[in-house]
Amino acid sequence: CGMIKSGRGVIKMRKVWADEDSGEKELFEGYFAFKVVYGSSLRSMGFGSNELYKLKFWAVRALKKDGKEVGIDPGKGTY
Repeated sequence: CGMIKSGRGVIKMRKVWADEDSGEKELFEGYFAFKVVYGSSLRSMGFGSNELYKLKFWAVRALKKDGKEVGIDPGKGTY
């Protein structure tokens, strides 16, 4: 097809804070990098030879309710 020749990336995270009382609340910092190498079809359309995407992010430990981890309901955007 010649659209994407290859891609590779990395995700790194480290804990930067934890609640001293219970240890259940944690804060993480993270880094994401992904390199895409375009194939001949996209290069001929002016996309260049490759693209590097980088992102820094924060994350928190999932909430627990009745001993089970809970997250955001994808349909409603609520817990």
